[in-house]
Amino acid sequence: MMYMSKKLPFRYIPECNMSVLEVPYKGKELSMIALLPDDIEDNSTGMEKLEKELTAENLQEWIDPRKMSVSDVHVYFPILKLQETYDLKPYLSALGLLDVFDSSKADLSGMSRCRKLNLSKITHKSFIEVNEGGTEAAASTTRISMVCSQPRETVLIFDHPFLILISVKEEKNILFLGKVASP
Repeated sequence: MMYMSKKLPFRYIPECNMSVLEVPYKGKELSMIALLPDDIEDNSTGMEKLEKELTAENLQEWIDPRKMSVSDVHVYFPILKLQETYDLKPYLSALGLLDVFDSSKADLSGMSRCRKLNLSKITHKSFIEVNEGGTEAAASTTRISMVCSQPRETVLIFDHPFLILISVKEEKNILFLGKVASP
C-alpha cells in the first residue's frame, strides 16, 4: 500500500455508504476517481450494494465535481497495475456493424485506394498503474506530495473492493471504469 496526505476533492454519500475521491492528473484535464463503499454491510459487501445502484445517471451524479469539496485526506491505496485488451468485433457486430468486417461489402475507399480493404479485428487496450510515484493512465501522470494535516481529516483505506475510473473533467466523459476486487 502507498500512503498520501493531500487536499483533494472528496465527498461522502451517506445514502450509498460510499466515499468518492478525485485525484487530478497533471494539467487537471483528467482525473482518477475512486469510489470506495463502506467495508461490510450485514452478509453482503458494500461493493454489492454499489453495483446494484450503478447506472450511468447515478455515476455522473456521484462524481459531479460541483458536489465535492476539497478536504484534507489521508489515503492508503494499493500499488496496482491494471491492463486488459478487449476484442471489440463481437460487440460491434452485435450492434449491427457488420459490413466493415466483410471484404465483399466493406467500403473504406475514403481511407485507402485499396478496394478490398476491410477490418479483420478491432481491439481496445486499457492501462492504469498506481505506485509510489503517482498514477499513470495513457500518457498522463500525477505526482503526490506530502502536506501537513489539519484537525478535520478523512482517512480512506482502500483495502477492500472499490471502483476506479479515469474521467475527462470538462466533458464529463469516462475513459476507463474498472473494479478492483482484491486490493
